[in-house]
Amino acid sequence: MKGKHCTFEFNSVEIKEVEKLLRSISKDNSAGTDCIEGKLLRIAVDYIALPVCHIFNSCLSNGTCPKIWKEGKIIPIPKDTESTFSGPNCRPITILPVLSKILERIVYNQIHDYMSKNDLISNAQHAYREGHSTCTALVKMTDDWLRGIDNSLLSGAVMLDFSAAFDLIDHKLLIEKLTHYGFGPMAISWFENYLCFRTQQVFLNGTLSNSINIDCGVPQGSCLGPLLFSIFTNDLPLVIQESTLVLYADDSTLYYSASSCCKLKSVLSQDLKAVVNWVTANRLVLNLSKTVSIVFGSRHNVASQPMLDLQISSQPVKQESKLKLLGLSICNTLSWTDHVRQIVAKMSRSIATVRKCATYLPATLRRQVVQILVLCHLDYCSVIWASASKTDLSKLQTVQNRAARLDRSYRSNVDQMHSDLKWPKALDRLSIRSLIFIKNVISTHVPRALFN
Repeated sequence: MKGKHCTFEFNSVEIKEVEKLLRSISKDNSAGTDCIEGKLLRIAVDYIALPVCHIFNSCLSNGTCPKIWKEGKIIPIPKDTESTFSGPNCRPITILPVLSKILERIVYNQIHDYMSKNDLISNAQHAYREGHSTCTALVKMTDDWLRGIDNSLLSGAVMLDFSAAFDLIDHKLLIEKLTHYGFGPMAISWFENYLCFRTQQVFLNGTLSNSINIDCGVPQGSCLGPLLFSIFTNDLPLVIQESTLVLYADDSTLYYSASSCCKLKSVLSQDLKAVVNWVTANRLVLNLSKTVSIVFGSRHNVASQPMLDLQISSQPVKQESKLKLLGLSICNTLSWTDHVRQIVAKMSRSIATVRKCATYLPATLRRQVVQILVLCHLDYCSVIWASASKTDLSKLQTVQNRAARLDRSYRSNVDQMHSDLKWPKALDRLSIRSLIFIKNVISTHVPRALFN
């Protein structure tokens, strides 16, 4: 942790900020246990903004959070259409009172500004920060691994998986860390009240279950939860001695480059012990069954080296030759053939879905649907895999042509279609997005790890 001399206390909430947040509420925002729907708050914004502002200021100045705003309503959603409502097949969606989420957004903005302006957030963290994303995290890692390959080195990486990390955050430890980062008495008092005596109920088939108390973890369904988790794990990179650690929320990747597997094993084993000690001290749990390792290198180097044989707490870490990291399919030679193949498959499935209803959609809406459901796959982290072989990339143009024909006559000329739609060709699209990414890093100096 950084030992800067800075302090944080809540600023007074302005009515203009409350009005803006009330007007930004989605019309579809579900009501929490207080039964107040978002659309009602939007309709009444001119009448309620001032009293709501007074309530928020009273909460922050007195270090309190209304009890009803700490009640979560969990709605289980099946992971797919064929799943039943049994635990493993459902994704729990937590609904909090709308007003509580507005107060949390105000608190989030103030804390985020404080942490950013005082440079308190680790450069290793790429989540919930302006100018950072899964893409910047992946660019940092893949660039280091490619540099290793260019220098005839091997790069060993361990993808750490935490078990229910957001649900296991110890409140007392979190308060201690907030205090360390300069949070003042009233801010600490508010967070203690905000975190304690939280409850949740399950809403299923029109019925609410009995409430249960939540004694640990950051609130699910809130914008504050992820930020508090980032603050809680902000000191994890400081225990690493030689390796590099890249964080995106609870996704953590530890890696190191060396000329031999023997050196990789020695360094990674040492730093893994430090990670395990930190995890134990902070009362979190590593999911060893989902924690995996991989060794990157040239085809010759990877084939000629023995297995890493890493262990965590005397349990072997499974070594893979390919895996998925933050939505990117990566193999140990950093060839992007598999990833491009998956993109083509996803785009093809989306095209088939859109084609079924394309004739019923107005032209403008049809283009928006194609952009959202089809071309999004082409854009995700393309700055990383745009170096794929010409053979692989040519497949993207073929499937993009099919997407364009959803909007034009099937026999239309390909160049004319792209001109009418104002779509760049697939390769041009990749180049444009890469240039935009580089421009943003250079002009904003963010992320610092990439700018440097």
